[in-house]
Amino acid sequence: MVPHDDVSLSFDTNPNLTFPQHRRPQGAHPQQPMQFPPQPGMGPGPGLGSGPGFGPGLGSGPGSGFGPGAGAAPGGNMAFMSFDMSKPSALAPPPQAGPRFGGQSQYDGSGGLFGQNSFEDELPLLEELGINIPQILRKTASALNPIRINIDLYDDGDLSGPLIFCMLFGLCQLMHAKVHFGVVLGWSVVASTFIYTVFNLLVGARSSQAGLDLYRCCSIFGYGLLPMVLYSAVSIFFPRRGVLTAIAAVVAIVWCTRTAASLLVAIVPQADDVRALIAFMCIVTYFCFALLVLF
Repeated sequence: MVPHDDVSLSFDTNPNLTFPQHRRPQGAHPQQPMQFPPQPGMGPGPGLGSGPGFGPGLGSGPGSGFGPGAGAAPGGNMAFMSFDMSKPSALAPPPQAGPRFGGQSQYDGSGGLFGQNSFEDELPLLEELGINIPQILRKTASALNPIRINIDLYDDGDLSGPLIFCMLFGLCQLMHAKVHFGVVLGWSVVASTFIYTVFNLLVGARSSQAGLDLYRCCSIFGYGLLPMVLYSAVSIFFPRRGVLTAIAAVVAIVWCTRTAASLLVAIVPQADDVRALIAFMCIVTYFCFALLVLF
């Protein structure tokens, strides 16, 4: 290792040392700066650099640029565009009203995202889902009336009431130690499809013209099932295969048949001629549900 103090640098400077130079051929003109002819639309002014350009604008010194005020002033100070953020820009789009909730705009300008009364005018959740509890109660009371049924209540079909009745029927079967929730729902769909198909075969295209579709047929079958739900609830307190239970099953089947057949004939008056056949197919469907209770 060489100590740091002993290290020295020396340069050999020879005054007689010469470097080769590029020689210009004899007769050649000295190098001159390139010159461009003026183009139309170009003119002098403060612009980008010196010489011709694209108009007054960017750059420094005499020449031409891209726009006024964007170059350097003759004094050497750079000029920049200034912005005033306190004043609204003329190019800014006008404020638009946001989505409204309950009659109030989304932003009320007071620092809050929504207005104070934004959800006061909203509909209840059950009404938004199409579940009308008072209407269901009125239909239920009409279906349980063995003497007279108010046909006007069933002009619009709904599945909320029938689904509740199917769940109640399955709950009563659960009290019998029978888990029949899936069976009840499946049989209800099959029975509704069966009634709709046979009814259209008996009546023809007149049922579609009267407004009886599969959705409405499922609603009618579900409200007609309500006496069977009562029978399933009452049979908990009676012997499973006793005479009283069998008599109650027959009464429930006849009650369900009368309710469903009366609603179907009231919706399609042309089906009055085949009322007996309509009642027979209703007896077959509700008899299957009575077998779930008996066995």
